[in-house]
Amino acid sequence: HHVMLPSYDAPKVSVAVSMANSLDSDGQTATWNTELGAIRILDESGFVSDENTDFDGSATLEDSFSVDAADVASIDIRDASDDIDATIIQVDTDTDTNNVAIYNFTMEEQNGVDVNIEEMTLTFTTTGTTTENTVMRRAALYMGDTKVGEESMVNGGVVHFDNMDINIDADAEETFTVKADFYDTNDGARYIEGTTVAVDVTSIDKALDANDNDEADIDTSISATSNTHELRTEGIRIAL
Repeated sequence: HHVMLPSYDAPKVSVAVSMANSLDSDGQTATWNTELGAIRILDESGFVSDENTDFDGSATLEDSFSVDAADVASIDIRDASDDIDATIIQVDTDTDTNNVAIYNFTMEEQNGVDVNIEEMTLTFTTTGTTTENTVMRRAALYMGDTKVGEESMVNGGVVHFDNMDINIDADAEETFTVKADFYDTNDGARYIEGTTVAVDVTSIDKALDANDNDEADIDTSISATSNTHELRTEGIRIAL
C-alpha cells in the first residue's frame, strides 16, 4: 500500500481488516492482533529505505481486538391490542361462510435486525365435531390488508403456512389477522349448533435474519391464542 505523508505533519494511519463470513467458536472467543511490520520509505528526493527496526513485536505499534457474534433477530408474537372478542359467528345450514376474521396478533422484532419469515404453523381447535376440517374449509393469514398465506384445513387443525415471504423490519411491529372459511352445517349433519373454534400461533418453522441467522438461532417468544367463538345458524347469546 502507498500512503503520501505531507512534510512536517503527523497524520493518523488506520488499519482495517476484513473478517471471514463465519468463525467457529474458537475464533469468536480468541484475541486477535494486528501489528506494524516493515515500512519502505520513498522520500521526495527518490531515496528509498526500509524501516523495520523495533517495529515487529513493539507493544506501542500493535493492538488487539475481539470478534463478537453478529446480532440475532428476536421475535415476539402476542395477542393484538385489538384482538377479536369471543363472539357468535353466524353460519348457514346450506351455504358456506367465507373470509371470517377470528384472530388478530402482532409480530415484533426486538433486537434491531431485519428478519424474513418464510414458514410458520398455526393450530386450530374445534368442539362438537371429530375433525377441524369438517368445520372449516381453509384458513388464511393476512399482514395488514395483504394476504401472505392460505392453506386448506387439515384433520387435527395443525396448519403449516409456507412460501409467505414476510419481512419484519428491525424493531418494527406488524399486525396479522387469521381468517377462516366455514362449511355450512348441512342442517346439523356436518356439525352441531354451538360448535366452537379457536386458533393459536404455534411456531416459526423457517426464518432468516439480515445476519444470516436462521430459525434455530433466532430468539422467538410466542404467547398468542385467540378467543373462542361459537358457530350458530340462529339464536342470540345473552351474558348475565
